[in-house]
Amino acid sequence: MRRRVPAGVLLGWRLLLREWVPDGIGLEEALALAARLEAEGVDYFSPSVGTYHSMFTSEVRAFMALPAYLRQDTLALKQRVRTPVIVSGRVLTPALAEELLAEGAGDLVGLGRVLRTDPAWVQKARSGGAVRTCRNCNLCLRRVVLDQGFVCMRWPHLTQSRTDFEQRFLKRDLDRNLWVVAAAADLDVLQTSAAAAMLPAQPAAVTSVLFLRPGDRPEGLRSASPDSSRGSPPSGAAAGLPKTRWFIKF
Repeated sequence: MRRRVPAGVLLGWRLLLREWVPDGIGLEEALALAARLEAEGVDYFSPSVGTYHSMFTSEVRAFMALPAYLRQDTLALKQRVRTPVIVSGRVLTPALAEELLAEGAGDLVGLGRVLRTDPAWVQKARSGGAVRTCRNCNLCLRRVVLDQGFVCMRWPHLTQSRTDFEQRFLKRDLDRNLWVVAAAADLDVLQTSAAAAMLPAQPAAVTSVLFLRPGDRPEGLRSASPDSSRGSPPSGAAAGLPKTRWFIKF
């Protein structure tokens, strides 16, 4: 890699220091690897610990809940290599970051979830303001693992709700479609070639049409029930829609 990338491009290595699984990577093995990588021209190390096979055990969770839990291991790494090291692992406050740099635990500070908890963390570090700290509840991690989107419990409720709403659209099934209609004339858009491309004809396809002003729905749609109307597309302005099964909400 070093020989292939252009000159001046930094090449870093995400170095796993402890795997915490039977016959897994340990600190001494990781330090030996770091020395070899340094000889190959790696520009910096970004240490980490744990894998999905170990990080959910009670012992590892307790360890990773500690502030600056990589402190001792990155100190050991700094003693073995001259290559810059990024120290991370629940560096919760600017004061703790300064402390780690001062004692030689790293050359740079890596911030992860603390920046998601408080997006203004860096600005507050410069101004001396108090930062909102991560409580290590692992709600965000659980949601990411379950593909539910990143949400922090310390975010305002409105921000959490907005994120949930956005995630629902990002994860929507390709055979489920939602059209929001403010007036009957908007249904004309559904007859265009663009709509045909977005609503492919599939046996299991479901289209939901949400009317912001129910009084404006066209005559051909008035017979739909409050919950659903399945079968052939209704007549009127929406008759030109691509073939699809209907699920219409009012």
